[in-house]
Amino acid sequence: HRLEALSGGDWQAREEAIAALLDRHGTGRVMFRNRRSSMKGFPARIPRPVELEAKSLDDPLLVQLAAEFAGDMELGGSGAAQEGGTFDFARDPRLEWLVGFLRRSPDVKVLLICRTKAKVLAVDAALRANLNVSVALFHEDLELVQRDRQAAWFADPEGAPILLASEIGSEGRNFQFAHHLVLFDLPLDPELLEQRIGRLDRIGQTARVEIHVPYVENSPQEVVFRWFHEGLDAIARHLLGGRALLEQFRAEVIDMAQDFHETQDGRRTEFGNLLARTRKAREDLAFRLERGRDRLLELNSFRPGPAREIAQGILALEKETQLEEFLLRAWDHFGVPVEDVSPRTYRVGADGIYTDRFPGLPTEGLLATLDRKLALSREEVAFLTWDHPMVTGALDMLLGSPDGSTACVAWPSSTERGLWLEVWHVLECPAPAKLHSDRFLASTPLRVVVDARGRSVDAESLTALDDAPFENFPAHELLENAPVRALLDRLLGVVREFAESAAAPVIGAAAAAAEQALGSEIDRLCALAAVNPNVRQDEIRAAQRQLAELKEQIARSRLRMDSVRVIVLGDSLRS
Repeated sequence: HRLEALSGGDWQAREEAIAALLDRHGTGRVMFRNRRSSMKGFPARIPRPVELEAKSLDDPLLVQLAAEFAGDMELGGSGAAQEGGTFDFARDPRLEWLVGFLRRSPDVKVLLICRTKAKVLAVDAALRANLNVSVALFHEDLELVQRDRQAAWFADPEGAPILLASEIGSEGRNFQFAHHLVLFDLPLDPELLEQRIGRLDRIGQTARVEIHVPYVENSPQEVVFRWFHEGLDAIARHLLGGRALLEQFRAEVIDMAQDFHETQDGRRTEFGNLLARTRKAREDLAFRLERGRDRLLELNSFRPGPAREIAQGILALEKETQLEEFLLRAWDHFGVPVEDVSPRTYRVGADGIYTDRFPGLPTEGLLATLDRKLALSREEVAFLTWDHPMVTGALDMLLGSPDGSTACVAWPSSTERGLWLEVWHVLECPAPAKLHSDRFLASTPLRVVVDARGRSVDAESLTALDDAPFENFPAHELLENAPVRALLDRLLGVVREFAESAAAPVIGAAAAAAEQALGSEIDRLCALAAVNPNVRQDEIRAAQRQLAELKEQIARSRLRMDSVRVIVLGDSLRS
């Protein structure tokens, strides 16, 4: 009732009501579930069945297709019916249709999936014999690098217009830049069919997905297609509970398909009954799944308000140029060759050149981009973010290097005389990663600048220092001057004291923040335990131990000197 009352109001109030209900019932503390129907960005599916005629019911083609079906279903037999056998699609109507389709649509990208490598090679041979077209291949006998190159060639706008893939191409690979999927054969498992379609039907697809299914009338493939399309509606829409429906009807579908061309008299009526019972079973299962939905869990799993804010923050961050500027300077600093391919896209490295010195860069180089849309559509293109191993590795190399950690400069235009010492320390918490201490105390830089008397430089002078025009000053002139060297040693001790004084409130604030956040969580769990038996006492004790350990680790935070700069004011030390 509270949710219905808030349905037209502020999403933050609705979120608070959802959070209260979830806390009360405990469904969202450790489980998440997203439903496709609640997500946006998926394209429409357009089934394009292509019925191809056989000469007669005793056409040898139907016998050949029955043998192919038996091999696909692993029902026994010999020759081409077995996986790994040979196929000849030169006179297959499906191949003739494919040739005609490619001729009529020369500017589209087409993904064709069939069950085995043997079929891929046979389709490739027949296609090349009938049409002058570039064909990319993708099957399990290719090395991973070869598969990547074939996929990249297919993804290139100037590359192959068609990719022939065995079943391995239906798992994990994303080709949402293509809009046409050809199912040269059909698996019997609805979930495997969904995997195939999912190579194109995914977030990031910019057009509707056209699913072409060429099949010969009166063949086993007609039975499987119509069972999927008319019975399960699994081609036009995402199917729920497909595995349960397969277990219920698998034997009947196989039995119907095996000799469909031999016993037409009564099979058509029997097949119609099978389709009707399949539709009824699908509708009943969908009704049961709908009734069994945990709506509180779904509400917790997908919250449009906070999700929108996070997405907007990510998009805003990706529009900034700091990461790109940093990488270009880092690659240049470490001598990594870079080729500008397109806006915000680079080819980084080359064979054997500095790749062993630069983290995250493979021997053969890398095609990388800062454009999320391009990375989503081109799987072989790496997407560079601040979390990418190449970026974090470059940062570690720079921060761990002595380069730039000391400097000696002159400020000739300063109205003051003498020298200042500027030191940066980093406050670090040594807590194990499992505690996620950076939520409360991330590595924190602390800056201290003192004058020759050991006094802290005031804020106005620091502002002037940040904008000052500097010149290099020979460090050996300071190090060879015994009084100055002794002064610097004394000032380093003073700076350390200032840094420790500055670190104390930071550590205290971090401990207080941890106490507030985790202490509130412990109080919440204790209150829930009184009304919800799913909240166990060991959960509460674990949270209490985590808080105690985290506070102990925060208290042990330490300072690490990171960089030192000596600033000579005016002409104080020059003869």
